[in-house]
Amino acid sequence: MLLALLGHARLGGFADAVLGPCDADPHGPALLRAVAAFVEHNGHWEATATALGVHRHTVRNRITAAEQVSGRRLSAAQDRHQLWLALQARDLGRAGTDGVSPGGNGADRL
Repeated sequence: MLLALLGHARLGGFADAVLGPCDADPHGPALLRAVAAFVEHNGHWEATATALGVHRHTVRNRITAAEQVSGRRLSAAQDRHQLWLALQARDLGRAGTDGVSPGGNGADRL
């Protein structure tokens, strides 16, 4: 709800600042899907792997790569929250520009 109070330009700027390094990586979409699912499943490797339809080692590899690319650690609450907020901000920004309703965790649109 708080994110919805910000303008689309500010939401996009925040999302780009946090997620930009992953966007620039050739494997960025898979990394961001893994991050979104990992956060959505409260850091549970098996649940994340099941949601993504991959092996848990694949999830670990993608999370490790996302941490290296983004410079944020998913084991750190502040970093995890920034990534989650950036994914939510991106969803809200897209909802405002393409008519898609906000909601979900962003994994389905990444």
